[in-house]
Amino acid sequence: MARANEKPSRDDAWMYLGVFFIFGSLAILIGFMQPRPMGWLGGLSLVVFGGTIALGWAHAFASRRFWLLLPLIALPFFAERLFFGPLGRLGTFEVGMSASELSRKVTLAVMMVALTSIGFVLFIQYVQRRERRAQRAQAELDVARVIHESIVPPIELSTPLAEVLARSVPSAEMGGDLVDAVEREHELDVFLADVSGHGVGAGIVMGMLKASIRTRLLATGDDLGPVLSDVNRVTTDLTRPEMFATLACARVRADRSVSYALAGHLPIFHFDAGAGRWNRLENEHLPLGIDAGVDFTSGTLRAGPGDLLVFLTDGLIEVTDAQGEQLGLESIARLLASLKERTPKAVADALLDAAGSHGAQTDDQSVLVVRIL
Repeated sequence: MARANEKPSRDDAWMYLGVFFIFGSLAILIGFMQPRPMGWLGGLSLVVFGGTIALGWAHAFASRRFWLLLPLIALPFFAERLFFGPLGRLGTFEVGMSASELSRKVTLAVMMVALTSIGFVLFIQYVQRRERRAQRAQAELDVARVIHESIVPPIELSTPLAEVLARSVPSAEMGGDLVDAVEREHELDVFLADVSGHGVGAGIVMGMLKASIRTRLLATGDDLGPVLSDVNRVTTDLTRPEMFATLACARVRADRSVSYALAGHLPIFHFDAGAGRWNRLENEHLPLGIDAGVDFTSGTLRAGPGDLLVFLTDGLIEVTDAQGEQLGLESIARLLASLKERTPKAVADALLDAAGSHGAQTDDQSVLVVRIL
């Protein structure tokens, strides 16, 4: 699931302060070019004015609010009378100091050098802080990558009941998609989940979700509906309100009966080999982690040899092309219907290739394919 836009960091304050002091000090150059004496208070006012104008420019470009540039361009023309009129003469060097032109320029020069030095020190602090933050972010990504590889390994499984293949391609080092298969005596459980967010936070939820589902599946032979109800209560209790997960799961039994359940997830595509057609398995349940009181239910179907179950996440269907058109669920359905080779690998490769050729990846892309034997 897509992430929100990144907010400005506290470290940016050092950059803005550097801009204020450097460009504020450069405003003193205007004082050098004026034939009339400018007092120290007038000089400081000019520094504040120049620094504020520079801050406005920096903020306009950083926030992409370019309309702010209009008053910033016009303001200096209206401020000329203020700074080189009465305000500019406040604290002139003729009051309590030598009135010589040399002393005026020396004092202004000292002010400019001092303020410029402060500005550069602040910029150095900003660069150092950004570098440390980048190092911390890279360390987090390295940890996230290890977590992701351990939680979501590639799956290529062959059992007496079915062949299973799963591919998960994260959009970042730590994706939010989870795929798993649990083989038990005379039964095979598979599930695919899409956790909101990315990074270590999503990875922790993924690990908790995987452990919770596996424990519940291996502990009892309950139907998938009660299993999801229990997992939903755990997920709701242990995660933040903004965290949730969609999930689709299925159980294949020795008699080729299949039960399935979904929690706010995309439909499962079912290929009926006997009839030669594709169907969609779906329901209207909420995602996991939103309402602890939801009672999930499951559906059933009678499968046959060669039947397929195809699970996927929204990262595949939400890929957009240059015109802003999403790949969409209907395009996926048409692609599946056109396939001549229906092995799990051929189906997974076709889906991922279609998404890759349609547009750039912006979210995690996962596919889980089960072929009934």
